[in-house]
Amino acid sequence: MSIGPIKERVKRQLLEARERKEGTASGDQIMALAEQVEWFVRRAQQSHA
Repeated sequence: MSIGPIKERVKRQLLEARERKEGTASGDQIMALAEQVEWFVRRAQQSHA
């Protein structure tokens, strides 16, 4: 499983949520979430390697 498509999907979801003004997440919170997602995906890739 490649990290590229997952990152693109997450990025698209974040942009869509921002457009809809859902929630009150700040840019910092969104970036922290994105970092957590990347970390999780890397862990998953390593465990399947």
